[in-house]
Amino acid sequence: MGIRRLAGPRIMILACLGAGQPECTAQAPLPPPSTAPSIQGSNSAQSIAAQIQGLASQISSLNEEITVLLTQLEHLRATKPQPPPNEASPAVKTAYANALQVWSNEMQSAEQRIQTLQGRINTLENELARLASQASAAQRTDIAKQQAALATAKKNISQAMVVAAGLKPAPTKPGAKTGAGSLPPASGLP
Repeated sequence: MGIRRLAGPRIMILACLGAGQPECTAQAPLPPPSTAPSIQGSNSAQSIAAQIQGLASQISSLNEEITVLLTQLEHLRATKPQPPPNEASPAVKTAYANALQVWSNEMQSAEQRIQTLQGRINTLENELARLASQASAAQRTDIAKQQAALATAKKNISQAMVVAAGLKPAPTKPGAKTGAGSLPPASGLP
């Protein structure tokens, strides 16, 4: 029984030569694009083109996720529980507290999603910049298109951050006055 290489340099599939032995098949995982060794010549151009395609797919997926996030934030804005009047029954106040807790958990999840998406945007920006430094002039045009799509993602995630910030209650200090008669202290004066 022998072993034979069945795929290209980035994917290696080992298969037993012989019939009826599916358990002998193994596949080595692909290294991430940023750690893949450089391939010189036309293979390098093909490698960069493949990486650009991969990044384009990731950016498209990212933009879709941000659109879903914006929809989620609009839903959170529409469903934010309003406090009951002071004279409300204890049951109504309890129901409000429970609804507010559920809403707060969903809001926290959305904020964590914003942070995750920001991290992905930063990673993709760095990867596009790295590829641009290695790419041919024709490939730089494709990279510029992806950078424009990523700029749209950055704009939309900034919008999501503004919406999320608008949904949070204003920070208050213990014992601070609220209402029409309260003014912030003048800067530098006692």
